Amino acid sequence: MTTFRRVRSSSRAWLAYVAICVVAVLFTLVALPSGAAFYRRFVGGADPRLVVVAASVVGGACLGGLRVLGGFAVLQRDRFARGFAVAAGFATLFAAAIVVADLVLRYPVDLNVPLPGALVFYPSIGLVAEVAFHLVPLTVVLLVLFSLRRRMCSTRRLWWAIAITAMVEPAFQVLLGGGALTALDAYTALHVFAFALAQLYVFWRYDFVSMFAMRLVYYVYWHIAWGWLRLGIVS
Repeated sequence: MTTFRRVRSSSRAWLAYVAICVVAVLFTLVALPSGAAFYRRFVGGADPRLVVVAASVVGGACLGGLRVLGGFAVLQRDRFARGFAVAAGFATLFAAAIVVADLVLRYPVDLNVPLPGALVFYPSIGLVAEVAFHLVPLTVVLLVLFSLRRRMCSTRRLWWAIAITAMVEPAFQVLLGGGALTALDAYTALHVFAFALAQLYVFWRYDFVSMFAMRLVYYVYWHIAWGWLRLGIVS
């Protein structure tokens, strides 16, 4: 690839990231009036608008660092179609598994944000989740592993970093639930850990946009489509 094509490809990749961030901010502005209580579940008393903007900036910095540390890409146009197909396939499998778990173990009735607010809430909070649970921890872990084990082969170091990073979101989910650990908590932790591993694999193998798409497709299945259907089944 010539220098010009490489620069153009990189510029388009960052434009895609900026577009995702802008849409996330706009969706937050739309969702906030009716969805403030749902944002508080994840960001506490912080202003969701500032959280999404901060996540966008921090995420961009992490993506720049991860490109150097592990060769991660923001977007690879020539591989995105395959990356999206793989991501959608993973999302479908995990969504099917969590729906079965819901029928057996019963998640809370008010778990999901109701329509139509869900259509703008989940994409915005999804970006925050990717930055907080994946981009920041992966960057920190790779920096630490690189400084401690400079002789460790890059592939081995990368997989250690991915495995450690995948533990962050399930830990948050368990802490968010509070109280004694239940069978539902245990399943959720294992499910989210496996989902995070699959997402980070997609990130490493393809790009960030594919990884983010995997979360969005999963949200469409689990939080939006099933979130609407389950009201007449689980409740």
